[in-house]
Amino acid sequence: MVSTHRTAYPIHRPRPGWAEQDPMDWWNGCVAGIRNVLSRQSMAQVRSVGVVSQVNTHVFVDADRIPLAPAIIWQDQRCADVARELDARFTTADK
Repeated sequence: MVSTHRTAYPIHRPRPGWAEQDPMDWWNGCVAGIRNVLSRQSMAQVRSVGVVSQVNTHVFVDADRIPLAPAIIWQDQRCADVARELDARFTTADK
C-alpha cells in the first residue's frame, strides 16, 4: 500500500431510533479521497484504487443516479418491533 485516505460522514437522526446518512456524502468523500491520494502519487505508480466501507447499505436512485432518499444505515432501529416479531417465530433449535 502506497497511500490511504479516510473520510468521516455525519449520521442524521431525524427521529428517535432512526439513523440515516446522505449517499451524496459518501460519493463526495470518495471523490475527494481518491483525488487526495492521487495528488500525492505519480499516476504512473498507480496500479489500483480500492474503496471500502463498513457494511453494505442500499441506495435507491432515479434514472440520473441521484439518490431518492437518505440511506438507512445499520444503526437504525425503526423496524425493531418487526424484527422481534419475526425472531419470535423461531425456536432456538430452529435458529
